[in-house]
Amino acid sequence: MTPVNVCNVALLECGGRIQINSFSDQTPQAQTANTLYQPKMQMMLRTANWDFARAQITLTVFKQATINGVTSS
Repeated sequence: MTPVNVCNVALLECGGRIQINSFSDQTPQAQTANTLYQPKMQMMLRTANWDFARAQITLTVFKQATINGVTSS
């Protein structure tokens, strides 16, 4: 389920009749969804004990890159 789908479900649950196609639509619904989606998702991930959102692993660098004369480490 995409973020836009999640917002469309929320709109339906609130009794809305307008669906959005993307967060960049020029409708009040899309503008509100664009403003609220990320902060609300972060709040939900912080609030509940979601095991899938808490896993930490050590990352391995497979290749170094040089960008503007700076080599990644």
